[in-house]
Amino acid sequence: MYNHLQRLNAVFTFALTVAFTLAFTVAYTSLWIPNSAQADVTLKAIKVRKGASVYDGYDPQARRAHYASLAFDIEADVASLFHWNAKQVFMMIVAEYTTPTNSVNKVVLWDSIIQSPEDAQFHLKKYRNKYLFRDYDEVFGATEANLTVYWDVTPYIGFLNMDRYAKTSQPILFPRHQPGVNSYSL
Repeated sequence: MYNHLQRLNAVFTFALTVAFTLAFTVAYTSLWIPNSAQADVTLKAIKVRKGASVYDGYDPQARRAHYASLAFDIEADVASLFHWNAKQVFMMIVAEYTTPTNSVNKVVLWDSIIQSPEDAQFHLKKYRNKYLFRDYDEVFGATEANLTVYWDVTPYIGFLNMDRYAKTSQPILFPRHQPGVNSYSL
C-alpha cells in the first residue's frame, strides 16, 4: 500500500496542521481578553542641571545640555493583566511633552519587566528616573509634560498588546531656565 516514509509524512503533516490551528486559535482568542489594570504615578520633585554626569563622546552638546532628574511615587497593580497566555508584562513611565521645534516628544524614564502575578503589585516612593531625561533642544524652557504609565503584555503565542493607563493629574511645569545657573529645581 504505502511505504513507511509516506505514512510518516502524513502523520507529521497532520500534527503540524493541528499545532498551527491551535496556535492561531490561542493567538486570536487572546486579543479579546480585557487589558485593564491600575497604576498611578505622582511627581514629587524635579531638578534640572546643566552638563552630563557621564561623558558622551558622540554628542558634542552633552556638556551644554540640561538634564532633568525626577522623583516620583509609583503605585501599580497589574496582576489582572496576567492570564493563561501572558508570559510577562513590560511596564514603563513615559514623559510626554511638546516643544516649539517638536510636536511630539516621548522619553522613557523608568521601566520594569514583571514576570509573575506575585510581583505585579508594587509601591515605590520617591523613585528616581532610571534613564537620562534630556530634550533635543539644549534647554528645557517652561515646558509642560505629563507622566504616563504604559504597559505591554507579552504573550506566549500571538500579538503584543500595548496599552496606557494614567497620566499625571496635573501637567508638570519645568522650571524656567536662568542664564548662568547650572542647577535649578521645582
